[in-house]
Amino acid sequence: MSDLFDCGSFEIWPTERQLRIDGAPVAVGARAFDVLLALVERCDRVATKDELLDAVWPDVEIEDNNLSVQISALRKLLGPAAIVTLPGRGYRLVLPATRVSGTPPLVVPSSTRPAVAVLPFDTHRAEDAYFGDGMTEEIITLLSANHGLFVIARNSSLRYRGSTSSPQQIATELGVRYLVYGSVRRLAKQLRIGAELVEAATGRNLWADHFEGTGEDLFEFQTRIAARLSAAIDARVEEAEIASAARRPTRNLSAYDCLLRALGVMHSFSDGGFERAGDLLRRAIEIDPGYTRAHAHLAWWHSLKLGEGRSPQGSEDGRLAVQLSRRAIELDARDALALSVAGHVESYVCRNFDAAMDLFGQALSIHPGCTVAWGRSAATLAYGGEAEEALRRVAIAMRLSPFDPFTFAFCTTHGTACLMLGRDDEAVTWLAKARRLNPGYRAAWRLLVAALSLAGQVTEAQAQADAFLRAEPDFRISTFGARVPLQPSHLSRILDGMRRAGLPE
Repeated sequence: MSDLFDCGSFEIWPTERQLRIDGAPVAVGARAFDVLLALVERCDRVATKDELLDAVWPDVEIEDNNLSVQISALRKLLGPAAIVTLPGRGYRLVLPATRVSGTPPLVVPSSTRPAVAVLPFDTHRAEDAYFGDGMTEEIITLLSANHGLFVIARNSSLRYRGSTSSPQQIATELGVRYLVYGSVRRLAKQLRIGAELVEAATGRNLWADHFEGTGEDLFEFQTRIAARLSAAIDARVEEAEIASAARRPTRNLSAYDCLLRALGVMHSFSDGGFERAGDLLRRAIEIDPGYTRAHAHLAWWHSLKLGEGRSPQGSEDGRLAVQLSRRAIELDARDALALSVAGHVESYVCRNFDAAMDLFGQALSIHPGCTVAWGRSAATLAYGGEAEEALRRVAIAMRLSPFDPFTFAFCTTHGTACLMLGRDDEAVTWLAKARRLNPGYRAAWRLLVAALSLAGQVTEAQAQADAFLRAEPDFRISTFGARVPLQPSHLSRILDGMRRAGLPE
């Protein structure tokens, strides 16, 4: 049994450090949870700013605006009226809160999700331990927002502070496949944060990086770096899982195996590999009809088939993309990837940009480090003519995950937005990079032809057009123009560049 605060549709579990809304856990930042706990413990009266600052940031001098940021985040989760501001006095939680005992929800590792434990970040100085714990908790919170991962709770991870146990032993005790180690070093106002992702069974280091900055605003720095670390860990775990699935025997594949094998070949865009990916995703759904991510990825596959010009029956692939993406949300309305794919489908297939941006907004409120949401919302903004905001968002995606397997698509979006702004030379640079990263991605190739032409590099544009037509002999400008949801003036300019390069009408 464990104590909790029952606030009607909200439950606050202090020991588990979990907020549940209508019975479902929701992602909430470490500091925001501390503020919420301090408010609920004082729900019978006004909590002064000094009380809250002392409870959440003991022995640390911070600015009042840090508290305001956390209050704002809580209001987004609980509703704007849940916390009342009393000017000059403080804040009060106005939800009815009753302290009761209950059994914490049992959460066990899922066979369709890789399990990860974030171990306490090491600090050389005892006075920096609070910051190391904060980093650990922020990363756990952000990783937990990715419904494709199973993340061990903070209280279970903290027992390994200073442990000399091997990765294999820790992983066995926690039931995980991956471990995240980290360190915090501070000298005056300089901070250095390092992290590494380890495959527990082999002890192999899959990824490592470090970040440096000043400690002028420790908690802003902590939140920013935690977002970058979690995005990198997301990507590296997926890469490791795909590689592991490829090594397993093909008999009796699970739904998760099928999904991983599909992801391993889908973005190569080879004819056989791409079709094989679709077959594997359909097989995953046959094995597990309630598998959210299999539905989302198959919706993505159909939209790619349409966008790549591989669909002889475009309307059917569009219909299936819509159907599957909406089914994914029905299965899990808080899966950021499913929401992001649905946003892309609403944008690219349905041309409903407002609905798409709403879905991306939901995804990012759940998982602020979701690079798919940042990247595909950038593409949607480009379709809608908002090129500057598209560039800002795609830059966030690439900053969160600099070595993301999907970087080729981010580069394509960046190049597209540059074309819309008339920055043709810059567009050539980004589209050429996309082409180098993924030579099979035709969307970048055809736009590169247009960009070269518009930048005045006519000879190279014609050479690229000839090579492109050998790969896609059925390409027609008119078909492409009817398929792509760009604004008419921007589309017309791109099509003109294609014509000048010699692509057929």
